[in-house]
Amino acid sequence: MHRLRAAAAEATDAVLRLKYLGGGHGDGCNNEDDASRFLAGLSHFTFYGFMLCFSATSVATLYHYVLLGRAVQLPSLPKLWAWPGGVSLIVGTVGLWRLNRQTLPLHGDLNAKADGLGFIALLFLTSASAWPCGWSGARQR
Repeated sequence: MHRLRAAAAEATDAVLRLKYLGGGHGDGCNNEDDASRFLAGLSHFTFYGFMLCFSATSVATLYHYVLLGRAVQLPSLPKLWAWPGGVSLIVGTVGLWRLNRQTLPLHGDLNAKADGLGFIALLFLTSASAWPCGWSGARQR
């Protein structure tokens, strides 16, 4: 059981720091000199933005179904987490899109490039589409 806890702690640490973004050799996925550090920063923006949005959605679901909508008087954790999460997702995906478009054709799998751009676009459009909903909800109250 101790090994399992130690392995889980190590895995959690690696995920939260995006440790293996270094490409297996520690130098990162280089496009240019400092692009690897920029890629790591953008990946952190995207990851943590997604996690904040996921947490906000989870809490809003609990508010709705468990508290049956009576959570209006509670502090709005979903909005506190969704706004910075959405901004972080937008910043991260715009930067990742830009870096992906600048990648040299010989780096990576050309067949997978369209899939990667499609996923980045999906994350961007999902986070960007939530902003009008948040603004319209704020005006109605």
